[in-house]
Amino acid sequence: MHTVQTMDQFNKATGTCKGTVCLFFVLNKSQQCKAVEPMLVEECSKKNIQILKIPVDNTEFFNLITKYGVGLLPRYVFIKGGKVLYSSYGHTPREVIKSAIEKIGESKWL
Repeated sequence: MHTVQTMDQFNKATGTCKGTVCLFFVLNKSQQCKAVEPMLVEECSKKNIQILKIPVDNTEFFNLITKYGVGLLPRYVFIKGGKVLYSSYGHTPREVIKSAIEKIGESKWL
């Protein structure tokens, strides 16, 4: 998992992947976000899906937050080639995330 702090970092990270990326929108002080993170990391690692952790309290990400309709946290958006493959928010059960990841497939990094 990579925590991005700038839009340049985000653009570089998403630009080097031909496969799936999980955008993990979080509020760093949120206990719910912290609780979901280990499960998300474990399930994504099984399919080599890269996770980009995006702190919503960073105003630089305002347009990105708006684009992906981030309201409730944590929010996870799986994208490939700029298209949303799956998204969810809150404390989504492991089996739901696992099933979605199985359907999405593996990332292929350049």
